[in-house]
Amino acid sequence: MRHNASVLFVILPLKLLALGVMTGAVGCNQTASSPEQRLLGKWQGTLQIDGDLASDTLTPEQITAIQGATMLVEFQNNGKLNLGVTGQPAQASGTWELLSADENCITIVSTEADGKSTDLELHFQEDNVFSMPLPGPLAKAGLMEFRRLR
Repeated sequence: MRHNASVLFVILPLKLLALGVMTGAVGCNQTASSPEQRLLGKWQGTLQIDGDLASDTLTPEQITAIQGATMLVEFQNNGKLNLGVTGQPAQASGTWELLSADENCITIVSTEADGKSTDLELHFQEDNVFSMPLPGPLAKAGLMEFRRLR
């Protein structure tokens, strides 16, 4: 059962950042509800970034924009994924599929509308909060933290 959904919620903020607007596949132990049920719903995400560590990659203006940005993600039970940035008209969509799950970690593959797929590891701190490392050169500078809206 492959729910296409890609690097959307990692790449979208970084793409928007590049425009000046706003701007991984390992395992983690099994919960009582199914991993899919745990992930379904709407989530609000913020970037937690260390400006000093990110300064090699981003301008001060980009860092300021990121620190104030909020992202919205919705995982649907039909495998669809919707993304948006608070205050921005641009929306993105794709699909997602569960690859593996442990107690505190869910690994999915997300596929963008253009077919680009990326494996993402989501680490749950509690049922209604998960985080995800930033991609590439920003990985050591911070993470994205998501809180369930409903």
